[in-house]
Amino acid sequence: MPVRIRGVTYRSVAAAARALNVGVRKIENNLDRGTPDKIAPCQTHMKKPCMVDGVYYSSMSDASRAIGVSVEAVRQRVKRNTAWLAKTAPVSPHVMAWRGLV
Repeated sequence: MPVRIRGVTYRSVAAAARALNVGVRKIENNLDRGTPDKIAPCQTHMKKPCMVDGVYYSSMSDASRAIGVSVEAVRQRVKRNTAWLAKTAPVSPHVMAWRGLV
C-alpha cells in the first residue's frame, strides 16, 4: 500500500522505513496518529564520530573496519583516549563532546 510522507510517495511502509532510516513501527505509529510529517530518524542510531590513535572516523563501525579490530576494541580505545585527555588537557567536557571524543 503506498505511503506519503513529507510529499514523497513510497511503495510501502517498509520502503519508507528504509529510505528514512527508521523502523517500520515508527512509521505505522505516526500514520495512525495522523502525523507522518513528524517522522525523523532516532538520534541514538545516528553515527557518532570518534578519534582512534589520532585519526578521526565518522563512526566506531567505520573505525573498526579501517583498523581491522572489533567495535568493542574501538570503544575501549576511545574510552582510554578520552580518559587520558581528561587528565592531561584543560578542555571542558562540552568541548570534548563537540570534538567527538566522548
